[in-house]
Amino acid sequence: MIHPKKTIVFIIIIAASFTVSGQKSAVYEYGDNDYLKGLELFEKEKYGAARQVFDRLLKKTRGSRSEIRSEASFYRAMSAVELRNDDSEYLVHSFISEYPESPHVDEAAFRLADFFYDKNSWARSISWYNRVDRHKLDRTGLSEYYFKKGYSYYKRNDFEGARVNFYEILEVESPYNSPATYYYSHIHYTDGNYETALMGFREIYSDPLFSGIAPYYISQILYMQKKYDEVIEFAPPLMDSISERRLGEMSKIIGESYFMLANYREAVPYLETFQSNTKAYTIHDRYQLAFAYYMNEEYENARKLFEQISYRKSEIAQSALYHLADCYLHLGDKNKARIAFSQAAKMEFDPRIQQDAQFNYAKVTYELSYNPFNEAIRAFEDYIRFYPAADNTDEAYNYLVMAYLGTRNYSMAMVSLEKIRQKDAKIEKAYQKVSFYRGLELYKNLRFNEAVDAFEKSRQYTAHDPVIAARTYFWLGEAAYRSGDSKTARLYYNEFMKDGSSRQQQEYPLCHYSMGYIFFEEQAYDESLNWFGRYIQFEKGKQSSTLSDAYNRMADCYFMKTSYWQAIEYYDLSIASGKADADYALFQKGFTLGLLDRIPRKVDVLIQLTKEHPESNFVDDALFEIGRSFVVLNDLAEAQVFYELLVNEHPNSSYTNKALNQLGLIYYNGSEFDRALVYYEQVATNYPGTPEADNALMSIKNIYVRKDNVEGYLAFVTGLGQDISMREQDSLSYTAAEIVYTRGDCAETVRAFRDYLDAFPNGRFLLNAHYYKADCQLKLQQNQEALVSLDYIIGQPRNMFTVPALEAASKINFRQENYHRAADNYLAMIEVAEQKSNINNARVGLMRCYFELGEYTNTIEAARQVLLLDKLQEEEIREANFNIAKSFQELNEDDFAYDFYRKVAHEVNSIEGAESKYRLIEILFDRNEIEEAEEEVYGFIEMNTPHQYWMGMAFLALSDIYIAKDDEFQAINSLQSLIDYYTIPDDGIIANAKQRKAALTQQAESDIAPESGPAQ
Repeated sequence: MIHPKKTIVFIIIIAASFTVSGQKSAVYEYGDNDYLKGLELFEKEKYGAARQVFDRLLKKTRGSRSEIRSEASFYRAMSAVELRNDDSEYLVHSFISEYPESPHVDEAAFRLADFFYDKNSWARSISWYNRVDRHKLDRTGLSEYYFKKGYSYYKRNDFEGARVNFYEILEVESPYNSPATYYYSHIHYTDGNYETALMGFREIYSDPLFSGIAPYYISQILYMQKKYDEVIEFAPPLMDSISERRLGEMSKIIGESYFMLANYREAVPYLETFQSNTKAYTIHDRYQLAFAYYMNEEYENARKLFEQISYRKSEIAQSALYHLADCYLHLGDKNKARIAFSQAAKMEFDPRIQQDAQFNYAKVTYELSYNPFNEAIRAFEDYIRFYPAADNTDEAYNYLVMAYLGTRNYSMAMVSLEKIRQKDAKIEKAYQKVSFYRGLELYKNLRFNEAVDAFEKSRQYTAHDPVIAARTYFWLGEAAYRSGDSKTARLYYNEFMKDGSSRQQQEYPLCHYSMGYIFFEEQAYDESLNWFGRYIQFEKGKQSSTLSDAYNRMADCYFMKTSYWQAIEYYDLSIASGKADADYALFQKGFTLGLLDRIPRKVDVLIQLTKEHPESNFVDDALFEIGRSFVVLNDLAEAQVFYELLVNEHPNSSYTNKALNQLGLIYYNGSEFDRALVYYEQVATNYPGTPEADNALMSIKNIYVRKDNVEGYLAFVTGLGQDISMREQDSLSYTAAEIVYTRGDCAETVRAFRDYLDAFPNGRFLLNAHYYKADCQLKLQQNQEALVSLDYIIGQPRNMFTVPALEAASKINFRQENYHRAADNYLAMIEVAEQKSNINNARVGLMRCYFELGEYTNTIEAARQVLLLDKLQEEEIREANFNIAKSFQELNEDDFAYDFYRKVAHEVNSIEGAESKYRLIEILFDRNEIEEAEEEVYGFIEMNTPHQYWMGMAFLALSDIYIAKDDEFQAINSLQSLIDYYTIPDDGIIANAKQRKAALTQQAESDIAPESGPAQ
């Protein structure tokens, strides 16, 4: 472009317009040799010497008005002007003032004006040119006068003054004609009077002085007049001789002219040359070349440039995004096409582009199955709402229905579907499916009440998909069962079974299994056998923990029906499968053999249990039963061995006090009373308030009486804190309080047992009193008060209330975030509990406590123990692996963490699964495994998750991945997806995305030159 302020410097050698000549009459009249000498020096251009001579002459003639003095004053002033003396203006002014009638007045003013002209003092030059009487100037002098005066106005930006002066000599033949024409044309060019300017530039086109620039202006003007055909005819031949400085701009003019004539193939080389030869490459410039590439089907080249201008909110950016999307489609990258269509659809500059972009965005999103935030559904909904009369609205509606049916983001799809007031059959079918799968999602996350709500919504439209209708009944039953409502569960299971399509569903065998449990818990053993038996038939030939469990329940049913040999048959099946609870089956088999009076076989089976499952919770049970069996076999020595083994290796077992009593009894019957007393006294001392302690006291009393040592017995009882005379009162007070407890009046029960404990601090029924009081306090939600009694029970030796007290105390402490105390409770439970369900719960609870406490090494070990348990729920396995992974990551062991996150991340419907998927991405990115991290993000998107926070975090990570790959376009638009579609406003995701996008956009725009004004 030619800037209006640029000028061309001309070196013009022009003869003087005025003739400086001596006045012979004055010289001869006065015969002044000084004057003649000064004039001679002046004519020889020895202006300094001449001035000195004229100065002396003027001093000599001070006061005189002679003509020679006037001449000397003039030549002195001209000498000063030629010498560029500072007093030039003063001397000229003095001369004109003193000799206004001198014929040299106009010449003096002209030369002083030239003096200021040469010094670029434009205002003064104009002032002195204005004093010149132009009518006295000859043709050459007049041209010089108008040009220099016009140029002085031009330099002062007084273009009107300049134009008027230049105009005066446009038709005058002189050295100043071409320069004047140039500046005159340039002024009209600047003012937008292109036709006048064009005529002027064409006049000087062949002038050697202007042949290098006039063609450029001609090309520029023709372009701005939109005479593109003339540009193409005139400008290209100039390219061979154009200067390097003008190459870029001239290429732009030609390239844009071809572009405007839709001759894109010819436009590209010139636009490329411009791109390579400019430092100010604007968005408009980039768009033009990109569009030319696009029209030439050079999609990769077009893509690069369209991407660079896609970040702004402008009409040209909207068009760039729209065409960029099409480039991506041609290049086979639908995902990036989706992003570009999305951004174009959000801009309102061109409604036609906006509409088409919205439809294509929705369509491509649907085709990609890309719906982390249900974008396809929302896009088609928006399209139908905004363009109800469009030609393709019916097509959009059909896509919308298919999107509903295909979505896996069920939570957001539910929100969308519930906004539709009038649902036709297609929408109802989609609603049935979406609400069903949303219910499964909620069920998996243990939100059973919400799952029921979702399933009930699905039931509103059962006619559309009978398979989903049937499955809905089953999962309603499962949710009810897990919530403890077996009665309702049975109703739903029956509805499922009655459905004709249920037999083909994967839930059908499992429904029999669940029904078997319901009847088992109701002690309806025949019904339970029927359901478990049918389940076993369905699963015949398979190996699973559920099948092993069914064998055990079948055996338990036969056991309860006293069909012992059939019970043993199913216990053997469970033992043989080895999948779950084989230790339980071995114990039950041994115990059942005892009932069948197969005592030696019983002993063999129970010993097998202790050897094959030494860590089993049934080992202490087995040791006690083995001891009892040897007593029955009258092998008291062997009985003692196993009882002693139980006491020594399982001191916290519920059988320990019983074993001690049995040892006492063996020695008592053998008349070894002192040895018997040792065992009985351990029971009475260590297990107060238990039936075993009362039995031990009776035996102790008998032994002391036999030994005629009543004082010894009384001393022992007193040492226990008991008063023989108070025993009856103790018993009566406790019994009265217990009666209140059996009536279910918890408030009165708490009062009654408080009174008992206050009255009998060393009473015989302390354990019972504390437990029943605590039980009622828990029901009254007096948890802190209940904890006092629970802690008392826990502090006593193993007793019948130890496990339930630990269970209740651990729950209270965990809920109150007393994780250290809760962990102690769980550790004790693991030590003393015998039921697997209690031990499993304790191990899970211990793991959670360690995790909350930040004890990550302990968390890992506790979680590993959880994973060794039988019959774990899916959510417990997931939680254990997740806690191991998180703990390893906290310990900076990312490689180990990665392995365990991988185990959890196979599904993302759970919160642990969703976070694990994100953590895999995070670890891969930290390892600089960028491609693998990107694959994980897209895998996450494909899987879909209801946990939007972790999807949002994955998108933030995706922007980092794109930055690492130098793909700013996708980085920015990944962040824009979050800003547009993320639905949680206050969890930090949107704020983070906005902050990152602003920084990236600012960086991207800094690489693009700002748009200039109209071409100059």
